[in-house]
Amino acid sequence: DRSWGFITVATMHPGSIFGEPDCLDSASLHDTWLNRPGDIDFTRRWLIDLSLDSAGLFGVLDTNRMGMSGHSFGARTTYAMLNRYDYFLAGLAFSGNYIDRFSAPMNCMEDIRGIDRPIMIQNGTYDTGLPHDFAREIFDTLESPKYWVEIHRATHFAWSDTCNSDLDPQCGADSVLEYELAHHEILKYSLPFL
Repeated sequence: DRSWGFITVATMHPGSIFGEPDCLDSASLHDTWLNRPGDIDFTRRWLIDLSLDSAGLFGVLDTNRMGMSGHSFGARTTYAMLNRYDYFLAGLAFSGNYIDRFSAPMNCMEDIRGIDRPIMIQNGTYDTGLPHDFAREIFDTLESPKYWVEIHRATHFAWSDTCNSDLDPQCGADSVLEYELAHHEILKYSLPFL
């Protein structure tokens, strides 16, 4: 695969990993919400240390040009990180609402109001996680350089790696955009933004 010059690092967030016991339980989601900024900060510092200490990575990583992205709950984490810390230059928020549909006590609209760096939100027209009206509210609330992409016929899980009917009941339906085509559309807008 092509990387277009980007190095991507994914952070695990215990308590909200699909397949974990109680991963969608409101108490687990609230706990992971409280810990996610620390998880991201730890990973960022680890990456900086690695770039300074590793002969294979020295000079390869530009730790002054870091961005943040996330899907669904990860998009909410992206809102929080862009608001609370100044070390990410831009953010991509994929299908991330500001409220939680599992009744966890978290609302990140205050984080969205505080973003002062370029951000792009993306959602799908068949997106149950971030319906159009909620995406419009987020976009209207953002005050920084902002972009909104709504992908026709994309579902909430179009930003994931696999079509899984346990996660996405719409997976494989004739009416929805195939994941491979959705990924093409996502990259078509994300890469020029970054």
